[in-house]
Amino acid sequence: MRPVIGCDPGLLGAFAILTDSGLTLIEMPTKVIAKTRSPRGHDTKKVIDLDELNNLFINVFDINSFIVIEQQQAYPNQGGVSNFTTGLGYGMLLGLSSLFDYKTVHPKTWHKYYGIGGDKKECKKRSIAIVKELFPDALLIKSGCRVESDGLAEAALIANYGRMLIK
Repeated sequence: MRPVIGCDPGLLGAFAILTDSGLTLIEMPTKVIAKTRSPRGHDTKKVIDLDELNNLFINVFDINSFIVIEQQQAYPNQGGVSNFTTGLGYGMLLGLSSLFDYKTVHPKTWHKYYGIGGDKKECKKRSIAIVKELFPDALLIKSGCRVESDGLAEAALIANYGRMLIK
């Protein structure tokens, strides 16, 4: 089978690599940087680490892979900085993915494929449950955490959905 990489974008997102030998989950690479101006006294923020992201695409991902990225969009109730950050990360992922065969998929499209619906919190719980059924050996806990990550789970489901797209 051709490798399929699923991507749940964002700071809490992840990558899932699906091959004949199984599923590999990789957390979205991030780093903490100093803010240029901080009106509320917060002097650092977490951002996607572009150097590490580059490393994944160049040295870890197989060039013959098919990449499926969850489509991102601005939301009216989010602030401008949040929407800009989402768009910046999504743009980095699209730019690096352009070296591969890739496709974006709307969240509602792959949610419908798995029968996931309801509010955001319920969707996240359901995603984790489905991954446990499909990939019982998948470790869904990020480093330094004690709870299962919906970002890892959703990346796995997006990769599995992507496998269906290339059949």
